[in-house]
Amino acid sequence: MKFHFLYSFFITFIGFTRTLETNETVPEELKLVFVHTVWRHGDRSQEGHLNNDPVDPSKWIKGGGGYGQLTPEGMEQQFILGKMLRDRYIKTGFLHNFYDSQQIYIRSTDVNRTINSAFSNMLGMFSSCTSRPGIDYPDIPGWPRGFMPVPIHSSGPANEDCVASAFCDCKRREALLEIAHQGKEFQDYIKSEKYLNVTSQTSKLFNKTFTFDNLWKVHDAVYIQLVHFPETVSNQSWYSEEYFKDLEDLERPSQAFVSGLYNPPIVNGINVQREIVKTRGGPLINDISNRMRTKANCVKNDGKCDSYHRNLKYYAYSTHDHTVFALLVVLGLEDIVAGPEKHGEWPDYSSDILVELFHNSTDGRPYFRVNYLKNINSTFETVTHLIKGCEELSYCDFKVFESKAKEFRPDRPIHEFCQVLPGDENRVTSWFKEFLHEKVGLESSVDRKYWYLSYSFFLLFLFK
Repeated sequence: MKFHFLYSFFITFIGFTRTLETNETVPEELKLVFVHTVWRHGDRSQEGHLNNDPVDPSKWIKGGGGYGQLTPEGMEQQFILGKMLRDRYIKTGFLHNFYDSQQIYIRSTDVNRTINSAFSNMLGMFSSCTSRPGIDYPDIPGWPRGFMPVPIHSSGPANEDCVASAFCDCKRREALLEIAHQGKEFQDYIKSEKYLNVTSQTSKLFNKTFTFDNLWKVHDAVYIQLVHFPETVSNQSWYSEEYFKDLEDLERPSQAFVSGLYNPPIVNGINVQREIVKTRGGPLINDISNRMRTKANCVKNDGKCDSYHRNLKYYAYSTHDHTVFALLVVLGLEDIVAGPEKHGEWPDYSSDILVELFHNSTDGRPYFRVNYLKNINSTFETVTHLIKGCEELSYCDFKVFESKAKEFRPDRPIHEFCQVLPGDENRVTSWFKEFLHEKVGLESSVDRKYWYLSYSFFLLFLFK
């Protein structure tokens, strides 16, 4: 035990001294070999109609018309993001300056606004004067010069895609949320004066009962209407900046709760935070981690690598705010969205996470770097150093990323896992007993007695 600890400390220390890098210049020994990118779609129309809605449904004509559609403003945001990614990966020579089906793969949820965001992004990334008429697209009159359609893939309906959508159907998650809602933090939230006043006021205004699980629809509608129909909304007798701020103040903790962020994380003996996150960001980070491990092995031993993974260099997910946030939560980066003072706020339109994989030619090991873009008006920032286990490192040992993936890996294939309701095996006491027997190796009754006694004092201290 002592040797293992000292060995781990030694390796961590050596890694720290070797890989410390605080600027964007990549050290010579590190070669970029793979990129995952997870972005939120661009600006959209509101999600649905409200009773007494100040904006008539017929007014939503942008982007094909209707609710939840990508607007021209959203297309522009994704086009700009695509150009930013082009500057980062094509102009630097990492990717070809034309679409290569062997190099990149684009995956989207099966939703209009994410699919059209992916098309807009690819247009920004691959439309240029270096395109090849007659090779990349038809060299005929009327065809948009430089435009090559890029395939956008999906894995079925969004409610069944638990990798790209953190809101896929999942009975287990719903059951865990019901347990979590019994905790003091959530109960304090729904009993607060602001919550009671705002939900009561909103229910009267829109002739429908609004609570924590559907108040977002009002916030969503008002937020988007203020962008596209500001005068219509601001002229409503019920609208005020104070009312909208109250909606925002209630929306943030609600988003945190549905994302699995509870303090304390244990409710009724179950670590609801860990178990909820397993069903949200867990599938995505493991999909990313598995592909990165395969690529790292390919780089190290090309002879055992299949042609698909040998050539693949760029994998994109065109998704939603809740999916981008779910990945940030898994990495412990949820507060980079808006700071701890706005804990729970979800990412902006066209926000983007980059997970870059590097091969170190000196020690032969894989490293990773995480960058985050808040929106198209900002720049990519390296946030690797904010991940636990990567403190002060811009490039971190890939084992840290794998450990995060393992920590939140669903206990079985996600669609099976989502059918399994939480039970006694998920309670902290059961987990601790397993830890004592299997991890720590305390086999004697005397050893276990002292451990249980120490654990009891720990719990008393923690929850006093």
